[in-house]
Amino acid sequence: MNNTQSSIDPMLAKASRYDAASVIAVTRKLLLSAPRDLDSRGRAALQGVRDAAAGVQQVLTDRERASSSKTKPTSVDHANAWNALYGRVAAAARLPGEVLSEASTAQQLLDAYFKDGLSFLTGSFEAVWVEAERKLARFDDEKATPDFKSVAGAAYLAHVRTTHQALGDALGLVGEPHPFADGTALAGKITDASGAIAKYARVLLAEVDESDEASVRRHFDALAALIEHRQSFRHAVDGAPAAMPAPSHAEVPAATPTITEAQHAPLPAMPAP
Repeated sequence: MNNTQSSIDPMLAKASRYDAASVIAVTRKLLLSAPRDLDSRGRAALQGVRDAAAGVQQVLTDRERASSSKTKPTSVDHANAWNALYGRVAAAARLPGEVLSEASTAQQLLDAYFKDGLSFLTGSFEAVWVEAERKLARFDDEKATPDFKSVAGAAYLAHVRTTHQALGDALGLVGEPHPFADGTALAGKITDASGAIAKYARVLLAEVDESDEASVRRHFDALAALIEHRQSFRHAVDGAPAAMPAPSHAEVPAATPTITEAQHAPLPAMPAP
């Protein structure tokens, strides 16, 4: 028996540790590298892996939708409020001093607080809120609030502050901390996927003939993603990964989505029977 044959790891049949991203990434690779000669038992086990990973993706999608449904409208209100305030100040600054006595004050406000216009409203929700918070703090620290009220009107600045508070609440940056949504649901789905991957591995392990080089190679080709995942985890724990032979299928090393992309990309279809 050669070294390749003797390196078959029966521990592949036991559930491994994953997070959401890694369980989806491993599943994608298992689907892409599945043996072309899978029997009905193997196909059923692989279908179970795909279904379980799809369940993980669904929880992630549900989380994003729940967060986005509250945050996006609040962010739009926040941006509109800043646009309204800025528009009032900019309009006042364009008028001659003899027409509007606050025109020079308006220009000073633009120069001091809006040198880049409203560019701070671009970026992530969190980045926008942090920059707006800094700007509002400057209004208070530098005693500019009365000038904004006289130039733009108290209602405009008040609306900025109201929508700013609402956006902070939606993001969990102010007020009561947000609970970790669907933590149990996600953990359960990841556990299900880990078990399904182990079951699939057991099916393939039962089919290996260690005296047959082709059978051993089939095993490594099909489970390369799982072996690599377990080695990566073992290396993170004790720095001692084992050697693994490279897959032989030309399509296995093909480009796959990054881990972040894989969380949202549709899973590959089951291999054709």
